[in-house]
Amino acid sequence: MMNDSAYFNIKMKNKLIFFVDVELRFNDRLKKGFNII
Repeated sequence: MMNDSAYFNIKMKNKLIFFVDVELRFNDRLKKGFNII
């Protein structure tokens, strides 16, 4: 059970990092006026 829990936590953390990264890039794009799409 411990292994499953640790694996799940890592997966959730990676998902969170991914979404934050996407959001930051999107905000960056908004500031630049959608120069890069």
